[in-house]
Amino acid sequence: MPLNQSGPSVHRVLTGYNDRSRLLENDLAMRCLAQDYCIPCIEMHHHFSEHYDQAFLWRSQVRLTSFGQKFFASKRYVEVTLLLK
Repeated sequence: MPLNQSGPSVHRVLTGYNDRSRLLENDLAMRCLAQDYCIPCIEMHHHFSEHYDQAFLWRSQVRLTSFGQKFFASKRYVEVTLLLK
């Protein structure tokens, strides 16, 4: 699905990071963009959402804590390993 036809605009993705209501829309836009350009996409949004209340993952809206970085890296390692097989 090309972004310019049925997905959210790139401008909206880039300007909407502060609005929690746009997180899923942004996630969809990034997945569509990856699909359009045949780039593998690792689904991190849902992984973080599932563990949101279990630990202190974010230092700010865009910076992970050291625990959050380890959490991200462990998921990314598994996903990249699967992509390389």
